[in-house]
Amino acid sequence: MEQVFDLREFIVNIFRKFKLVIIMAVVFGLLGGVFGFMRVGKDKFTTTSATSVNIITNQTTDATALTNIMTSIRDTVSGDFFYIGVLNSIKKNVDNTEFNEIFDGQKQPSIASLKEIIKIYVNGNLVLIDVATTNEALSIEAGNAGRKHIIEQLGKNINNINLTEQTQQTVNTSLQNGDTPKSKAIKFGVLGFGGGMVLAILWIFFIDIMSLKVKSADDLRKYNLPILGEIAKG
Repeated sequence: MEQVFDLREFIVNIFRKFKLVIIMAVVFGLLGGVFGFMRVGKDKFTTTSATSVNIITNQTTDATALTNIMTSIRDTVSGDFFYIGVLNSIKKNVDNTEFNEIFDGQKQPSIASLKEIIKIYVNGNLVLIDVATTNEALSIEAGNAGRKHIIEQLGKNINNINLTEQTQQTVNTSLQNGDTPKSKAIKFGVLGFGGGMVLAILWIFFIDIMSLKVKSADDLRKYNLPILGEIAKG
């Protein structure tokens, strides 16, 4: 028996079972919202601590000399050994509980994971260190510790420079990236709602429309089967 797909009947069935479509969409929307909210977790804060570098001289500052110094500093602060020094400096300035919170329970983070949390770089005559954590106060504390290490080490190894601490800045990077729990909950909620509607429609298609169950005389005619009354007349 050949089965015929009737698009008009399919659409009519969707409207007949619109309540099912809405219920599934709402349920999946709520599940998606909860998933999005849980996926983000806590807000993330990034503290940027800056140190300015200037040449100590009684004459006009030589821009070329400063550029060369900053290039040397860039090479120094990007090295793994320098990052380990910053890590040890932070470890000395915070207690074990705080250290575990900053580095996600890692007693001795790998260089790769360390550089995901801490970034040291040069911009113009500034040496900057970014510390990203889920705790604003710890982000500031670790940033200060890292900056002190930078000033101490650069002051020891490079002559004729003056290092000055600049204003420290902390931002909620979750807000900047639109990754707050609320925004993620809305995003995944909308996706879940749409997914629920699609699943409901597929359910109607495969379970109802593709079913071989005969529900009316029209179904018999559709499949070219005889109807009792028509058989009697014949």
